[in-house]
Amino acid sequence: VSVGAWHAGCARPLGMPRRGRPKLGRPARPGAPSGVLLALALAAGAGACWAVVGHVGLEVLLDPAFAGSAAGGPAPRPSAVSGAGTRGRGRPLQVVAAHADLLMDVNQNQLRPGLDVPIIGDDLAQRLTGKAAAGDERKLRSTIRSIFSDQEELRMTSKIISTKTAVVAGSGAALAVLATLSVSSAAWAVGVLPLLTSALFGYASIAESSGMRSKGIAKYSAGQAVRAAAMLENILAEAENRKAWLPFGVGLTAVCATGCVILRAFNREYDAEVDPMYATASLGLFFVFALASVVGSCLSTDKWFRMSTTLGAKPPEDVLDDEGAFDPVRPMGFDSAFAEPAFQRRVAAALLTLAACILPVPFVIGSSQFSEWQNELDDVFVIISAAAATSSAAVCLAAEREFADKEQVIAVQCKQACLSELFAAQAVSEAARLPVRTAAVGSLLAVATLAIEFSLGAAAFFPWPALLGALPSVFGSSLIRSEADASWTEWKQAIKGTNVVESTVLELQRIASDLLKLDKAAEDIRDRLKDLPSGESCLFPGLPAEGRRQVHFVAAELGYPSRSVGDAEGRTVLVTNRGVGNESRPEEINAFSEVAATLKAEAIDFIKMGVSVPLLLPAAVIAATSLATPVVAGPAVTALVVPLLAGGVGLVTIWQERTGKMSVAASKSCTAELLVRVASSEARIGRATTNMAPMPMYIATCTFATVASALPLVVRPCPVLLRLVGLPMVLVSGCVIIAALERQRRAQRQLEAAMDTVEGPAPRSGIVSMRNWWVPPLLLGALAPGSLPQRLSLVCTALAIEVVLLHSCALRQLYTAEVYHCRCARVHARADAWAQEASTASRALPFGSAAAIINILFSTAFASFSPFVSVFPIVALGVCGRAIQWTQEARRDVKRAQLENQSLQKSVSSQPPPWFITERPGDPKSTIGLFVLSDDPNIVDFGMVLPEGARSTRRRSPWRRAFTQGWSGLRWALGRLWVKSLRALQESSPESQYAPGAAERSVRSIQSNLDELTVSVRTSERNWKSAGSVVATGTLFALLSPMLLSDTITEIVLPLVGSGLTLFAVSAESKARRRVAASKVACAQIGHVCFTIGEFVAAASLCKADLIMAAGLSAHVCMLALVLEGPMHASFVGMQAFLRIALVLGQALACAWSVRKFLGCMRLGEKVLETVNQPVQEVTLVPTIPLDVEELNTSGVLCRSWRLACLLAVAPTLLLAFWPLSRPFSQRAVAATAAGAAVVSLVLLAAERTCSTIERVQASRHRSFALADTFSNEAEQTAALLPFTSAATIALSAAIALVSEVNPFSASALTVVQAVIWIVSSRRALATKFESLAALQVDSVAAQPTTWDSSNESMGRRLKHWAIN
Repeated sequence: VSVGAWHAGCARPLGMPRRGRPKLGRPARPGAPSGVLLALALAAGAGACWAVVGHVGLEVLLDPAFAGSAAGGPAPRPSAVSGAGTRGRGRPLQVVAAHADLLMDVNQNQLRPGLDVPIIGDDLAQRLTGKAAAGDERKLRSTIRSIFSDQEELRMTSKIISTKTAVVAGSGAALAVLATLSVSSAAWAVGVLPLLTSALFGYASIAESSGMRSKGIAKYSAGQAVRAAAMLENILAEAENRKAWLPFGVGLTAVCATGCVILRAFNREYDAEVDPMYATASLGLFFVFALASVVGSCLSTDKWFRMSTTLGAKPPEDVLDDEGAFDPVRPMGFDSAFAEPAFQRRVAAALLTLAACILPVPFVIGSSQFSEWQNELDDVFVIISAAAATSSAAVCLAAEREFADKEQVIAVQCKQACLSELFAAQAVSEAARLPVRTAAVGSLLAVATLAIEFSLGAAAFFPWPALLGALPSVFGSSLIRSEADASWTEWKQAIKGTNVVESTVLELQRIASDLLKLDKAAEDIRDRLKDLPSGESCLFPGLPAEGRRQVHFVAAELGYPSRSVGDAEGRTVLVTNRGVGNESRPEEINAFSEVAATLKAEAIDFIKMGVSVPLLLPAAVIAATSLATPVVAGPAVTALVVPLLAGGVGLVTIWQERTGKMSVAASKSCTAELLVRVASSEARIGRATTNMAPMPMYIATCTFATVASALPLVVRPCPVLLRLVGLPMVLVSGCVIIAALERQRRAQRQLEAAMDTVEGPAPRSGIVSMRNWWVPPLLLGALAPGSLPQRLSLVCTALAIEVVLLHSCALRQLYTAEVYHCRCARVHARADAWAQEASTASRALPFGSAAAIINILFSTAFASFSPFVSVFPIVALGVCGRAIQWTQEARRDVKRAQLENQSLQKSVSSQPPPWFITERPGDPKSTIGLFVLSDDPNIVDFGMVLPEGARSTRRRSPWRRAFTQGWSGLRWALGRLWVKSLRALQESSPESQYAPGAAERSVRSIQSNLDELTVSVRTSERNWKSAGSVVATGTLFALLSPMLLSDTITEIVLPLVGSGLTLFAVSAESKARRRVAASKVACAQIGHVCFTIGEFVAAASLCKADLIMAAGLSAHVCMLALVLEGPMHASFVGMQAFLRIALVLGQALACAWSVRKFLGCMRLGEKVLETVNQPVQEVTLVPTIPLDVEELNTSGVLCRSWRLACLLAVAPTLLLAFWPLSRPFSQRAVAATAAGAAVVSLVLLAAERTCSTIERVQASRHRSFALADTFSNEAEQTAALLPFTSAATIALSAAIALVSEVNPFSASALTVVQAVIWIVSSRRALATKFESLAALQVDSVAAQPTTWDSSNESMGRRLKHWAIN
């Protein structure tokens, strides 16, 4: 009200002429304003002070929305007005809609199960009815939006009102009041008002330094977390490289064992005594097969031992100090991390394996069943080879279990690193606001200094906007600290991943609960939801994870959308009957139809890619031999030759898996090493940012000291003691520059290490060093001919200019390092994308190996059926050819990844990244095509589709009620205020005093949302039930076959069923792992865009660093002009005049140069702003920045009107240098330089706004990248169990083939185990698909703009939102 009264009484309408002209005589310095004007100015200041400090503090202390935040507990949101759906019980749920974004905040203590909730949005419901989104897709979007909302809630629940901020706000208000009161004395106002305004500038600078330090801590935490995760990924890649032999070892021993069995059968059919030469040859073949199987088994054990040693390696936990703690070239200490196991232990393991292979031999030799030595030797070799195959299978199974356990742990570590990056990106986004506010306060200081030259009344107004600009910076610095704490917490948080046994047991329990209907609570939930009326919602609070999972499943069966809300300690499931019909469920596809479609697609890809010419001749020979053998030779020879041909081709197929996996593992290892470099660089940049953080505070301190030292020059008459104020100011400035030099030295060491890590050039050192900083001040103090105050002011000005130069140099080094860091990160994104594409191709190889092994078993089992046995070698050739194509595709992508890794600062490869390649021949559909994304334009909600006729629950403001209902409303409002005032006197509970902080609550809430995504996955997919019916039918047929069929047919049926179940399980693994790789490719695309934008941001910030130097120099040039205004020495008069002219011309050049820099910054910013709210697939930002960042100064990135802009910037300086002519040139020089300083400061403010905007855009992309990578790692953690299940089913398939000849009933029981394993693997594959799809949805959700709806918020939260934004 006071501000409005002042404006109404004093402001002139547009177009009205001024009454009178301000007095420009310098000696008089416009007198004090009238008493009315002074009173109105004081009233305005008091009103602003009350609005910022008093009202915010009152709302913080009295409003419940802030009471919980101040106590450290959760902040309860104000409830909605009770509506028809509340039934008069408790307080209803508050639902806020903003741009189709349903942000639901549930207070568990205020809700009961089954409470009906009114939902708002008649207009929104009309827009969202019709073709609704699938329930799973809505859950994905809801989870993503909930995580973003948790970050926003962290901002709104962080404690920003503390003793420190209260003291700052109170003292700042006191300084503003004193500055306004100082205009009552014209003699003192000239010096005191700029001094107090510079003190407010110091408040903003201190807040910026605090926020910059928190930003550095957040980046350091994220860098260290990513670095630790990358080291573990490197270990995992090396372990995978050593594990790649194991499938081939299993295949080799299995083929050799099969060869021994086939050869023994042939010997029994063919009389060896008739042909002694054949007996010798047969013995030699037996020996070769047995020896190969034993050697393969020993090698498998050795590889397992080496893999286990690699997995047990622990990377060093380095803490980065100011000198650089870890070596960037060898970031892991690979000599110790990847050391080989001791030779004695490897020999002992090989001897134990050999003993295990020979151990069953004594139970065969000498038995009464065999009488001839030939038969006994045949059985010995068969037993040895079978024991070796069994040992290899057991070793492979144990290795897969150990590898899966470690992979889950590493996936959890990577997920925590991504969450740390998520909070660090939020901290960077918040910290980007602070320099703008500091520049705004600095520009107000410059404008106030200029206004003093003309009107003290106008200058008295500027301290208040400066105060209002400094207070949000103080609040924002506290907020950034909370986000940095959250990033640190995510880095240090230790979350134990489940092992294979625990995961399998948990999945079996869920199977028993879901499929067998053992949980009676599900029936109660179903009965309650069936009675839910249309358009209403039902709440289920206080349920554990499994209980919430049951609610989600039952709701999905009924077609009701459901979601979980609340924090980690008490989450509530909200189910809504939309009233528009059940969800559209896709038509189920028959499992056989899908298999046929898959085989058709693979055949088409096989024909497209073709077979290389060198492989055609061996393939033709093998095919001709397999077809001619049944015709030329007899059945016994056919039963020997054809399975051996199928076994040999199958062995080549399994070798392709080894080759492909080793290539991919090597590529992943190189990519992980590159990620270690990127993360190390980020951590070092974070430490450098922390070391540079006090620089703005140092500049503000030197500015205050310089202004204070100039007081004796402007205050007339000047007291004696005031003439000596420059002495302590010189001491303060000297201490500040020493501290700044030390900070700059430490930051430069860190940035040098960061640049060396990513192979960038060393940063250039500044002109100010520890050796020469004292020379200019000493020369000015000793050689200047003026008085003592003038000399002291010159010394302070020189020291301040040196601090400005140090800050600008440090910023240039920092932003240059960020340019090269972003380039290296962009190279890593491309290399990682190609590595994941190679992984996508190699993930299909286990399916080919399983098919090859099953084909070998079939060829052995059907060896007696001569007319059909020739098909198996041909099938083996087809599978082998497709495996060779997959391997070639993987190796081609690996070569591309290695080509990307050749240079860390530019793209060497001319090949576009994989996300730009829409279709490649033979591509195993590894990109987004693995997922079915909805293209329905009506899918814009992140929570639920609202029913028609839903009621609004918008909260009515109590103060509006006070003004609209007259005396009764005012009495009610005063009573409410009195009750809230009494609440402030209540003692908080001990639980609230020791409650977790806002950062910890946000970390828990995000982790709960991620866990909720896993537990809310549906039990079935469109073809899951169809495949399950096929599996169940086959298992039942296998169980009944020993009782209904003959022994001969049973020996054929059981291996057939076991092989089919194996194919189902391995197919689930292949699809799931390929989906994970596809989501990783999508994450790499987001990261590529993010770091490309980051490169533009860093380049624009280089221009801003030059502008900071220009603004600091121009401000202190004004101080030099002020020092030169007074008389110095008679012989120095001419030099004084020359220096004044030089200062004015230099200020004019600084204005033009600053405009040129700003236009370059704006041009770079425009390219970034074009990508705002664009999906990552539509971003076409191509880095065109010169490789040498120094070329940015001469790159000519100026618009056409830059000359006009430069003239407009120079005009105030030149105008005040000549006008008014009645004033002496010394005063005009001061006014001109002050005008130039104001212009440069305003240009800096515009550049800061541009850089802040694009930095927040880049931080938003970084958040999307971190969250998408989080979901990808979540999917990888879920899919880590699948290789173990595949290995188990392959081992069981071989066991079924062997046991079926001895005990068919036991073999049939093993098929039940295979069916259970398939259920586990298929459900894991479905969860993996769900989480991988979430990674693809992140960017589309983040690209949609959201706004903060304040209609349902309390006054305290509104003021807090204003304060932090």
